[in-house]
Amino acid sequence: MVLTEEHKEKMRLGRAKAAAERKANPKPPVPAPAAKPRTVSAATSKPVASLEFLGITKSECCIDCTAQKCVISGANVCAHPCKGGLQASLMTKQDAVERYNRARKQLAHVELDRRP
Repeated sequence: MVLTEEHKEKMRLGRAKAAAERKANPKPPVPAPAAKPRTVSAATSKPVASLEFLGITKSECCIDCTAQKCVISGANVCAHPCKGGLQASLMTKQDAVERYNRARKQLAHVELDRRP
């Protein structure tokens, strides 16, 4: 499509009119969503770890894990993210997958808090 000078002039006038309207009626700034406050310990002023996976590290399971029941998988199979992960048979259980993802996030936060 070939643009004629008349068409180009109409486009310039339309852009100028839109710019003038934007200057006359600026949009109010959109407030940022409120951040979820993290729980902070008063003594150390560091974020407090979730009690659901208390004691979890990259090499150790949670305190509540036993040989008969894993906290993450809810079965007698360890689902520690750094050891073996969630087995395929447990991937169909939504609650186990959600716990596994929360445990992965918890480990990531623990590692970030350990760094100087």
